[in-house]
Amino acid sequence: MIFYRYASNIARLVNFEEYKLYGMKSHECHVFMQTLIPITYRDLFLKKKYDALTKINYFFRDVSSNKLRL
Repeated sequence: MIFYRYASNIARLVNFEEYKLYGMKSHECHVFMQTLIPITYRDLFLKKKYDALTKINYFFRDVSSNKLRL
């Protein structure tokens, strides 16, 4: 999995007492959704549902990308 290096340090945005993220910019939210959330879904859903969600995620990642991936 590719982790984008242009996102800031997300660890500084975590409030461990309330288990919440604060102060994320829109770009950081997109990077978070595109890279970390699919990893967490892997163990929560059945394989068919997980595959469908990740394909949708990859589609929107590719649509919003500034480089064409073949």
